[in-house]
Amino acid sequence: WERQGNDFMVPTAEFDDFKALALARLSTVLDVAGQAANAYIHFDGSNDYVEFTGGASDLLDWTADWTVGINLVEFEVRSDGKFITLFKSGSNAIMLRRGGSNHGLYVTGNDGQTKIGANTWAAPNPGGKLLFTYDGTTNKRLKYYIGNIDGSYSLRANYLVNTANIGGNTVGTSFCIGKRVTNNAVAESLMYHGGLNNFIYADEAFGGPLVAEYFGVNNTYDEASFYGDLNSWVKMGEDAYPTVTDTLGALTGAKALSKDCSIVPGRPGEEAV
Repeated sequence: WERQGNDFMVPTAEFDDFKALALARLSTVLDVAGQAANAYIHFDGSNDYVEFTGGASDLLDWTADWTVGINLVEFEVRSDGKFITLFKSGSNAIMLRRGGSNHGLYVTGNDGQTKIGANTWAAPNPGGKLLFTYDGTTNKRLKYYIGNIDGSYSLRANYLVNTANIGGNTVGTSFCIGKRVTNNAVAESLMYHGGLNNFIYADEAFGGPLVAEYFGVNNTYDEASFYGDLNSWVKMGEDAYPTVTDTLGALTGAKALSKDCSIVPGRPGEEAV
């Protein structure tokens, strides 16, 4: 490859292969974009989060089985070493440590006083998805997948969770999306900044075909084969502020949002999916 002004020159011998791949990817992206959500929640990174006060007794419990997934409508890639909290229940949480092209996976069992995890050598992709599957009844492995807008994905971490190392296992009855852990003993913990959509939760560890199907579908989870396995599907953005509803009803008592978190609605004449 060579750049000449605004032109990117592809070696002649590689051009036909490049052209075929580019056209295939473009058609896929356009197809995905046509199904993309037109409603989501934007978190300002200061004081915004979603909280459910009931129905989360096993969610993020390091002795149970579960799967959680989220769509990153907007995501900042930075390199300051700070921790973003994605999900939190009681003193248990899943975080990402901002490291540019190496956003590490971190977990805690004592509200952030102890943060331990694994390098991923990858950063989440805006518009893509994240999926976390945890087998707490047999091997204690937390698997972390990063997906792209074209439906491709990769396993970026397979972390053995030792509760003695991460400060314990204190799951709560409430569940938060985007709310930071409170203890900043190691670096600084941040609220989530950006757009989130379509949170899912299942009380089993997804594997094999279900993982592939999750990344392959967009916002039509009720048409997916794994829909019957889900406990929760929080569409995020379809309700009037400050309501956030779990369409499957497992997570209840939504306090919705703190302060001024913005719900980005569907455009006039469109159905939010």
